[in-house]
Amino acid sequence: MRFAYYPGCVGKSSAAEVDHATRRLAARLGIELVELDQASCCGATQGWVTDPSLTLALNARTLAQAEGLGLDVLTICNTCYLSFTRTISRLSHPGELARVNHALGAIGLQYQGRARVRPLPAVLLEDVGAADLRRQTRRPLEGLRIAPFYGCHLLRPAPALGADDGRSPHWLEDLFVALGAEAVDHPAKTQCCGFHILMTNEPLGARIAARVLQSARAAGAACVGTPCTQCYVTLDAFQKAAERESRTRFRLPILHVAEVAGIALGLSGRDLRLSSHMVSPRSLGLV
Repeated sequence: MRFAYYPGCVGKSSAAEVDHATRRLAARLGIELVELDQASCCGATQGWVTDPSLTLALNARTLAQAEGLGLDVLTICNTCYLSFTRTISRLSHPGELARVNHALGAIGLQYQGRARVRPLPAVLLEDVGAADLRRQTRRPLEGLRIAPFYGCHLLRPAPALGADDGRSPHWLEDLFVALGAEAVDHPAKTQCCGFHILMTNEPLGARIAARVLQSARAAGAACVGTPCTQCYVTLDAFQKAAERESRTRFRLPILHVAEVAGIALGLSGRDLRLSSHMVSPRSLGLV
């Protein structure tokens, strides 16, 4: 099993431990990750607002590199997934495709529309499979009450992303249960984490994050599990800011899906660099 690996800018910087955990998890599962070392930033939401034509071309360039390898793209960030999926949707229109391929021709590339973009949970559930995950589990997460947090960019807009239900998904729950944990439902699981507003209005971003943390804590969760590096950074690194804004103490560990799966499959806290977390997961008794 091979994928063109796209960790994204956050995965290569402020969430480098998640990138590391993903690589260790992939090795444990026998998945080969071929990093696209010439890839560009996906542009996130800001790129689509400030220069959509450039963002479209840059993402097409990255996807064309994956196509050249004959591989689908694996992401660990919801915003990267949304940006690439938006690119694929836009390039289904012949006029857009012709304009982008004219630009890519200057560097010897063409986008053919063959590469798919896959978030990590989809690969774990659909390619590895829940049954095989259970078989390979070395440390079942029995008794761990984990609140799934999807965020928004993995689910909406649902038609463009091909999501069956952008408001009531269940596949993170399915994944955590397959790993032996108890998935705790809560009303904020598909809301925004606040990441993109943090750069211009940190107090507002922190208040948005606090709503998610309050929702998970009120449901009795011991931690939050997310498939997105940006959500992970917001809820972990900005948790103290969320506590200040909400006047509530959370101390709620935040785990990326790669870390949750890695723990269950027997990787140690040192293997996964869990000491890099701002909110220590030691209270969970797993490291």
